[in-house]
Amino acid sequence: NESFAIHVIPSATQEVLKLYNVQNQLLGSGAFGKVYLATSKHNERAKYAVKIMNFNKLTPSLIT
Repeated sequence: NESFAIHVIPSATQEVLKLYNVQNQLLGSGAFGKVYLATSKHNERAKYAVKIMNFNKLTPSLIT
């Protein structure tokens, strides 16, 4: 789903979207992002949690 794209790392987003259907169902949220329900495109019964991170809130000290 294009509305869930992480524009900071578009290649990673595209890889996730190739494998999973990210649903518009929020499972949780925290300081650095939100977690959404996703299903595998190969097995729709397999459910996953996908964290969409807000990289604007990360500082260099948090990344290393």
